[in-house]
Amino acid sequence: MTSPVRARWVLALVALTLYAVDILTKVLAVRHLDGRPDVPLVGDLLVLHLTRNPGAAFSTGTEYTVVLSCLAVVAVCVVLYLSLRVRSVLWAVGLGLLLAGVSGNLTDRLAGERVDAAIARMFGVSRTRAADLIAGGLVRLDGHDVGKSDRVLPGAMLDVTIPSLVDPLEVVPEIVEGIKIIHDDDSIVVIDKPVGVAVHPSPGWGGPTVVGHLAGAGFRIATSGASERQGIVQRLDVGTSGVMVIAKSEHAYSVLKNAFRHRTVDKTYHALVQGHPDPLQGTVDAPIGRHPKHDYKFAVMADGRASVTHYETLEAHRFASLLEIHLETGRTHQIRVHMSALKHPCVGDLTYGADPVLARRVGLERQWLHAVKLGFTHPDSGDEVEYESTYPDDLAAALEVIRDAH
Repeated sequence: MTSPVRARWVLALVALTLYAVDILTKVLAVRHLDGRPDVPLVGDLLVLHLTRNPGAAFSTGTEYTVVLSCLAVVAVCVVLYLSLRVRSVLWAVGLGLLLAGVSGNLTDRLAGERVDAAIARMFGVSRTRAADLIAGGLVRLDGHDVGKSDRVLPGAMLDVTIPSLVDPLEVVPEIVEGIKIIHDDDSIVVIDKPVGVAVHPSPGWGGPTVVGHLAGAGFRIATSGASERQGIVQRLDVGTSGVMVIAKSEHAYSVLKNAFRHRTVDKTYHALVQGHPDPLQGTVDAPIGRHPKHDYKFAVMADGRASVTHYETLEAHRFASLLEIHLETGRTHQIRVHMSALKHPCVGDLTYGADPVLARRVGLERQWLHAVKLGFTHPDSGDEVEYESTYPDDLAAALEVIRDAH
């Protein structure tokens, strides 16, 4: 038996010595072996090779850094408590070895910078962006996947892949098949927009755009308006085809914007709707706002924006009616929302309650809605001008199916 004081001195000496040796050997190993070939000591029988262990043991448990660190702290506390009772040199040496090992392990886990913080500092990205890269499996530490709270030790190899971010509002010049130029002069360009083409870039849309086509085709349009929709004075939904005008000069942009704002532009649409509206000719005056449950839809809402739609029945068939529609206002999805509110949604418009069976029968994969005519005062000449667009093939074919149905 040995006095408690002497035993504790032995324990402390063993623990501090081995802890210092542990840290020193790690620093020397990283400094002299990292990125270098193995150092042979006895031929190929005994070589020095740098290997990092990011886990609990043999690279396992990398996802439990916090838990293992807590366990290491508990182990240190237990050893320190037992050191108060130790009276044997042998026990003191054993506890010293254990304390040195646990302390070295804890140092490895708590030393260094968090991975997400290190990425943010080195690459100039936010901590949130860094965490997203880690969650996406784009960060590896010494060849292993990591968690955002793991630590980067001196000499560690941090491999980060940062994918290029595409600005969703960037105008990409490209020729879009199907866009037809109806009229072009120094002030305006009038086009026939096909289905599946957005007017301008927007978040969530990666497809073709009208402004991208005009840029790709060499048209110079007005610079007024937001960068992604310069020259745009009106819009058509991605799923709506037909005639629309774009301003090429700043004067034309100002004049046309004012004309649309004061509702002096004649916008005529044709819509094939289910059933037979009653009365056959009428006006829908109902405010429209964003749908309370589905943010991609709109609906008639008491606190919505004023919206006025005039309609007239051109043809009445067994399953559907062809309407001519004039808009006083230009709300998003206005015709589709108002027709759905009347319980006569556009044929093929599944978003607003159309019959999918009828849509398949007529071969439609979008709403039957087409901007057939656009009339306004020319911004330069002052003449009243009018431009028209005929039905595209899919709408014409669907209408013939309805006409032939008995």
